[in-house]
Amino acid sequence: MEIVAKIWTKRLCLGKLASANDFEDVLRDIAELWQMLPVPVVVEGHTKDIGAGTDQFWQDVANSRVSCLDFILYAKGGNRETMT
Repeated sequence: MEIVAKIWTKRLCLGKLASANDFEDVLRDIAELWQMLPVPVVVEGHTKDIGAGTDQFWQDVANSRVSCLDFILYAKGGNRETMT
């Protein structure tokens, strides 16, 4: 799995997967770690405004992404009670 566009700071680690197909492996790994270390997890959805659509449209896109991640992580064994 290759990660491109990395940003590392003391409090933040961002990266973009080179292949969209790798996301299943990443989410599986997150769910497995979450089961081993049952700590609160924050899931955020972000979008890039490309100059079209309203603020509400982009917020809806971000919320939809979070809902998808919530569903997938839960299906892989994540605990919704500790996810925000």
